[in-house]
Amino acid sequence: AEFPEVRRDAGQARRYAKLVNGALTAVGTCRHPVVAAIHGLCVGGGLELATVCDLRLCTDDSRFGIPVKRLGLVVSYTELQPLVRLVGPANAKEILLEGRVFGAGRAREMGLVNRVLPLADFDDGIRESSAAIAEGAPLVARWHKKFVGRLGFSKPLSDAELEESYNCFNTEDFRIGTEAFINKTEPMFKGR
Repeated sequence: AEFPEVRRDAGQARRYAKLVNGALTAVGTCRHPVVAAIHGLCVGGGLELATVCDLRLCTDDSRFGIPVKRLGLVVSYTELQPLVRLVGPANAKEILLEGRVFGAGRAREMGLVNRVLPLADFDDGIRESSAAIAEGAPLVARWHKKFVGRLGFSKPLSDAELEESYNCFNTEDFRIGTEAFINKTEPMFKGR
């Protein structure tokens, strides 16, 4: 219902997109891992938001889609890029060209979600995933997010980027982690 007021022409759509893209970029470039907890409908902009998260867990009754073909509306390159990287061109085309709203099983098959959980186990599953992430060294999580994101581009890696892979060896967390491993204790990482 907001289209006539907020996106009635290309100029308004550009201004709207600037805000949306800013939000998607903020989530996608957050230095901390971001887990999307999806229960119910994840359609249109909600699905775009989920694609920029690091992990996506959903309930088995969740539904997904981007049915913009019914509106005569396209998804911009900027908003489309995370979806294509996540599910590949063929699945992205299926989502956009068919415009269907589909279930959690199909979303999992496409690689759109990492895990599908029964509703009764959903909160525990989110907590377990978050706890598993949080128990790791925070600098390592940040580097892995950066490295995986960078590998999505075809530009060759620079010598400086390749060298960055070894920076973890100079951290306090590396010393803490290796000492804990050797002593068979739990590491208490400091993020340094």
